[in-house]
Amino acid sequence: MAGQDLSKQPSQVRGPTRVFAATSARSRMPLPGSTGAVPQTPAVIWWEFRKSGNALTNPAVVLGVMPQGQLLNAMEIVFHEEDAARTGRAKLRGSCSYRVRQTLEERDFQFVNGDWQDWTSRPEGTADPIVNPSVWSWQPPYIRMIDTPGWSAWEGVGPNTRQLGANGVKSDINATEIWVQQQFKTWVQGEDCFTSLWTDVSRQVVWHNSLHLVRDSPNSPWHAGRNCRIDHGPMKFGAATQL
Repeated sequence: MAGQDLSKQPSQVRGPTRVFAATSARSRMPLPGSTGAVPQTPAVIWWEFRKSGNALTNPAVVLGVMPQGQLLNAMEIVFHEEDAARTGRAKLRGSCSYRVRQTLEERDFQFVNGDWQDWTSRPEGTADPIVNPSVWSWQPPYIRMIDTPGWSAWEGVGPNTRQLGANGVKSDINATEIWVQQQFKTWVQGEDCFTSLWTDVSRQVVWHNSLHLVRDSPNSPWHAGRNCRIDHGPMKFGAATQL
């Protein structure tokens, strides 16, 4: 959420995506979607997908799979403003400012008493509003955004939490595996220097989050499963028996 104190530990900012977002205030905020076709020569291009080390947007944020033992994965996506767009901006032509937009698709599973069960889901194209200014930055020529999909310690959720909540639905108290599968589409919009209208200025970048949590018994702490990852590109949805 906006205004979070990033100086506190653990040093993990609450990112723009949460598996419980359907019950948060953020999920009720409108998200301007894709405005149409991107120009043949985009003003902004995808530059890098970072999933290790510290974030450049906020060095306090550690990237990777379950950093600092939290029940989340963390990444940083980087876009680059092209030279022609930068020259135009200096002359007040084209886009004078930028913002990041994102949608997601989600399917979640839980393993209870020896069987995989559907848990919860969100359809493709679900808006994922980015309302926390601390998770993205515009430092010409780079536009960067952090995302930490999962459960943050800031919500009082950690390895010893017996039941996890996603999209307003609690997991089974006897579940010994939880698998959150999310596919995201992220892009940049530019604000026209003259009209102040926002339009798409980059192509959509597809990436995915696979948060696979395992515990030895319903009373044991959660830890990373073998399918826990965060990466660039699409993913195949399904429980372990389907992959």
